[in-house]
Amino acid sequence: MEQKEFRIPQLRIGGHTDYIILRVARRWKTILPTTKEFLSIDFLFTDDEYSLRNQRDAAHGYMESNMEQHFSETLKEGLLYKISVFQVKPLKGTPKYNAIPAEKTILIYWSTEVREVTEGINKNNSAEDIRFKDDYSEIKLLEAAQEQRNRDNLFDEAIESSIIQILNLSSSGIVQAENSSLEAIVNTTPA
Repeated sequence: MEQKEFRIPQLRIGGHTDYIILRVARRWKTILPTTKEFLSIDFLFTDDEYSLRNQRDAAHGYMESNMEQHFSETLKEGLLYKISVFQVKPLKGTPKYNAIPAEKTILIYWSTEVREVTEGINKNNSAEDIRFKDDYSEIKLLEAAQEQRNRDNLFDEAIESSIIQILNLSSSGIVQAENSSLEAIVNTTPA
């Protein structure tokens, strides 16, 4: 049976063997500050219809920390991937620690198939294909964080501060934005 393409709004809780094409907008490690335990690698995935006003075409994704070696050369920021054989899970943790307000997350696991999409990509690794225009600029990322904080009093200042720090390092040339990993500090103390 031939695989068919899904879009983020079409995803349902459970396993999926069909595929979805996503851009990795952001990638970071989640580490507990008290124990320094490395919990997971998290992602902000965007679909081709994504916009800051219509966040239903974006998804928080993650993989367990023991998967880092398995996917160390894939799922890099800014690149497009065809992803199949994955799980869609209910919200991971509390809304406070998810990249976007959504009810579902994408779980990458051992049998997940990940293939970089290179058709329609120029030498600077940005999509020329109109379906995947890269409008998730540094300014829009900061605006989205500020909008999230305004909507949700639980939005952690440490997360916003980390985003600002990454943007500053990126603009100064110290860190390449598409290759940087944001280590999100998960504050486990009650608010």
